[in-house]
Amino acid sequence: MNNTAVRISLSIFLFALALGISAPASRAATVCPTIPSVKWWGDTDREKMIRYVDARHGGDWDAYIEKWQKHLDRVRAIHTRGGAVISKKLGIRVEGRQLYEYIKAVEQRLAITRCLADQEMETAAKKLEGLETASGGEDPLPETVR
Repeated sequence: MNNTAVRISLSIFLFALALGISAPASRAATVCPTIPSVKWWGDTDREKMIRYVDARHGGDWDAYIEKWQKHLDRVRAIHTRGGAVISKKLGIRVEGRQLYEYIKAVEQRLAITRCLADQEMETAAKKLEGLETASGGEDPLPETVR
């Protein structure tokens, strides 16, 4: 994929993401794009990512986002130095143009992860809205706090 195609794809992705941020919650599930396909990421999809964050990070999307942001910062620095990233799992070396394409995929994954985190927070907030307080009333503040 050439630079122009990458820029156009990224522009379309960012435009779609911007539309999704202002979209009503009822359409939120259809807004987050599909996670880009990268060999060593396997067949990661939305549902698997949500389950992973719940299982490994206790539902803490900020921790998961921070992990990917640090990874992105590292691979950007490696690319800037003209270095390479090695996948021991697949036995491949990624450098130059391929590393640049990988960085773009990580940027997309990070944007999609933020989108999913926002959706999960919306869903959690809606669930909380439907709960009554422990006392059974609608006012969660005790008299002494008011």
